[in-house]
Amino acid sequence: MKYVIQILEVVIIVVIIMISIFTYQQVNQSAILKSRSIENRAYHVAVVTDSENTYADNDFFKGLALGMDDFDGVYEIYNTQNNDLEDIFDMIIMTDVNGVLVKLDNNTLAEPYVEACHEAGIFVINIGNDSAELLRDVYIGTNKFSTGEKAGQLASEAVKENGKIAIVLGNEYQEKEQKNTSNFVSGVYESVSKLALLNVSRIDYTQTRRAEIIMDEILDESPNINVIICTDPVDAIRMTRVLVDRNKVGDIEVISSGDTPDIKESINNQVIYATIVEDYEALGYLSMEYLYQLLNGESVSSYINIPTEIIDRSSEDEVE
Repeated sequence: MKYVIQILEVVIIVVIIMISIFTYQQVNQSAILKSRSIENRAYHVAVVTDSENTYADNDFFKGLALGMDDFDGVYEIYNTQNNDLEDIFDMIIMTDVNGVLVKLDNNTLAEPYVEACHEAGIFVINIGNDSAELLRDVYIGTNKFSTGEKAGQLASEAVKENGKIAIVLGNEYQEKEQKNTSNFVSGVYESVSKLALLNVSRIDYTQTRRAEIIMDEILDESPNINVIICTDPVDAIRMTRVLVDRNKVGDIEVISSGDTPDIKESINNQVIYATIVEDYEALGYLSMEYLYQLLNGESVSSYINIPTEIIDRSSEDEVE
């Protein structure tokens, strides 16, 4: 009788686990793919993310959906707002997916689980920012050092004389030791170091404080700042609103990122000097394309660079 009870307990636990996995997948499956059956697709992909609703996310998932159509895949979203990373990767490995796309603000958080994926024969691709230990199979995103150089060059053009720069880093840049943070900042320094009259005066993080508060502090505590490099488009708009409210437009130039309607309008209105734009739709599409190549035994570079473009006031007629 004792053994029968133990067997029943094991069966019940297994059933609960399987129901939990099924329910979790149904809740987190992308709305784009609700009508598609996993069984009717050749490849099953998990996307681990902490963000789904920004303009960049929308473009990324649009490109990813196109890639799924072209390379016979289906994807499910696992959001860290619903479960912690350890539970998410446990579920991913148990469901035997073909590949994992890690698209977190800080992809180093997923490092402890990459080896388990490899042991299970699952490819891992980092999206947008890289992990420090390079445990993933492929990184797809922009070269942060190069992007920092471009931002520094734009800051130099905006100032044109003696000047001090403030760098305001968004959620993608959370820690001074983080690889993409150090690379971006090093790129800015590389550009401005060539100009003896221009230097970086302060670095702030919107991970810990809102952009509006940082902007107020800059105006009150660092009135000698001439240009701000802001890596997040939402933060950039919030900071420019403070400039407008305090009648400081023109006193400080802003270098932004992204091509949201608000960013374009601010460039047209001479509030933002220029913006650096990443092709997020291409980022989504290429994520599936290169995963497809890995799954078919093709040789793939471990680093795939997504190019950027610059929109500034000289291209005002094109900003629509």
